[in-house]
Amino acid sequence: MPFASLVQLSQGRDAIGTVLVQLPKEVLTAADRWAEQNYEAAFRRRDPLLLPGPDPWQFLIDAPFVHEEEKQILRAAQSQIFAVRKLKHMAMGMSTLKTDWYEEAAKARAKGDERRYKHAVGKMADALLLFDEVQADVREQGYPELLKEMNRMWSKRRAQLVHRGRKSDSKAMPLPQWNVVRERFRLPAILTELWVRSKLWPGFLFWRLEALTELLKNLLKNQNLTPDAVKQTRRRLGLIPFGHGTICIWRVTIKRREDGKSEITGYFRDGQRVFERDSPTAAG
Repeated sequence: MPFASLVQLSQGRDAIGTVLVQLPKEVLTAADRWAEQNYEAAFRRRDPLLLPGPDPWQFLIDAPFVHEEEKQILRAAQSQIFAVRKLKHMAMGMSTLKTDWYEEAAKARAKGDERRYKHAVGKMADALLLFDEVQADVREQGYPELLKEMNRMWSKRRAQLVHRGRKSDSKAMPLPQWNVVRERFRLPAILTELWVRSKLWPGFLFWRLEALTELLKNLLKNQNLTPDAVKQTRRRLGLIPFGHGTICIWRVTIKRREDGKSEITGYFRDGQRVFERDSPTAAG
């Protein structure tokens, strides 16, 4: 999933654009450049904490001239990056919504809990070694013990699959693309993908939970979806909402039309209408 730069986001006529356009363009440019440099440096040194994309938000969060309420919005926007990482881990089988073995390993290492750390790393390895890019990376690094362990685990897995009559599944797979993630994890993916911005309405970080649930019922065609389910999914992804204040989408109305589409209207808390749109596809 590609991330827009702060300069790009500031040019949009949406909620996040309204926040960012108040900051000098040279500051936004500096934040984007700083984030790119940090990301490239972390990638070159194979940083195990590498994020799925540059994080320019931290530059603004650390800036003393940015007001605290604006920083709340920036932290909410920043949380999208970590949610994308969580979703990719889920797609690779090294995480569920409840437990991310990557995060568990990091916590255990920080606490010096060697037993928990090794357990979490083992869970990660079981999943990651199924992918050809990971196997190639391990071979490229040339660590004898790691390579030996990878070959042992892969041989064991291949033998199990052949025994079960699933020889065709015993080949290493490519890493999952974002469209695969979107299909497998519909609610987590749409929450994450539209968290900061959308073509049709403010990013989901600006929505009151109840209004957001009503919209998602329509987009996902799931009338059984509840605010609690949306809240739990949002929390487990690490997404931080800003859903309060004058720019919060407080309420939506959805009217069914004769052509089968829905007319979706959003309102601020004071009743002012914010947008009126036809219902798009779930990725809209």
